[in-house]
Amino acid sequence: MSKVPLHGGASSRVLAASLGAAALLIPGHAAAAGFAVINEFNPKPEDFHELEEFIELHNPGDEALNLTGWTLSDAVSFPFPADTILPAGGYVVVAMNPAALNARFGVTALGPWSGKLNSTGEKIVLKNAAGVTQDSVDYKFGFPWPCRIDGEGSSAELIHPSLDNDKGSSWRSSGTTVSDVAPTTYIPAAGNGWKYRKATSEPPSGWRDVAFDDSAWESSQAPFGYGDPDISTPFNDMPGSGGYAGAYFRKTFTLSAGDIPQSLLLRLNVDDGCVVWINGTEVRRRNVPPGPLAYNSFSSSNVEQAWEDVTIENAAAFLTEG
Repeated sequence: MSKVPLHGGASSRVLAASLGAAALLIPGHAAAAGFAVINEFNPKPEDFHELEEFIELHNPGDEALNLTGWTLSDAVSFPFPADTILPAGGYVVVAMNPAALNARFGVTALGPWSGKLNSTGEKIVLKNAAGVTQDSVDYKFGFPWPCRIDGEGSSAELIHPSLDNDKGSSWRSSGTTVSDVAPTTYIPAAGNGWKYRKATSEPPSGWRDVAFDDSAWESSQAPFGYGDPDISTPFNDMPGSGGYAGAYFRKTFTLSAGDIPQSLLLRLNVDDGCVVWINGTEVRRRNVPPGPLAYNSFSSSNVEQAWEDVTIENAAAFLTEG
């Protein structure tokens, strides 16, 4: 197994981090275990006479989501039927004309909806059964939005569910690839099964090693920390003079034979510092002094919480199959 042990330095909101790939180490929305993202839409088919407009939802979380009572509104109007399930890691498509979409692309879709996606841009809103907005996209045509969605036969695809889908730069035209291999998520956003140990004393020797036995460590769901409503695992005993400066984390993911990527993308959201190891090899140190760290070490400075993307090349040097 490949393991990703992490140690957060001094931090008020300790960690939201995970691995993905075509190389991706990516956490996404720090949200519930199951949540919905507007992931793709086709606002302007190549032949404007064809009724091939559609909207796709994606659930990047670990649990299925029941869409009973949810709605699409503003640009179009569509109430989701009772017991519509958006599976963990799955997709649901809603179309202007489900039969036309199936005939052209072989895709099964819900629908039809009322209305039409405006050919000059407008807002798509997804609301839950309580009428609370869960996601929205105010799309437009022209840079920085994908140019080929303007009647050139492409839909707009969200590059990754962790990105702000209200920004044109977060989308690409369908049929456009970032690499020859579709991205594979090894550890999903807000994933369960993170092993952790609060930094109240020095950890056991070799805690960063693949073979380390972490069965005595606690297990829970990311993100970890305190003072933020999106925290899944709160460390409410961390603040104050009687608390602790950080925590140690481990996470396992599996690589099939022949599936080691050339590079990884590490995405971190940490306040204030951390060090990341993969299979015992340090790959990133953020806002932490150089050299070995004690359990009560602090970060170099106080920084505002923000996402950071780091490309890690030559992944085969520290990843192993299995």
